[in-house]
Amino acid sequence: MKLYGSSFSPFVRKVLVFCREAGIDHELVGIGRVSASVMFRRGAAKRPHHCD
Repeated sequence: MKLYGSSFSPFVRKVLVFCREAGIDHELVGIGRVSASVMFRRGAAKRPHHCD
């Protein structure tokens, strides 16, 4: 199972603990400010920029 999130999130940590205790194979795919800013820049590049 791939878990997308940040280890700083208490909700993600709860799921990680559950997976470990239940013996579920999992992989934490880290997302955070850097990933969000890259995704924002990709989306912002597609929108026209207006200077008022």
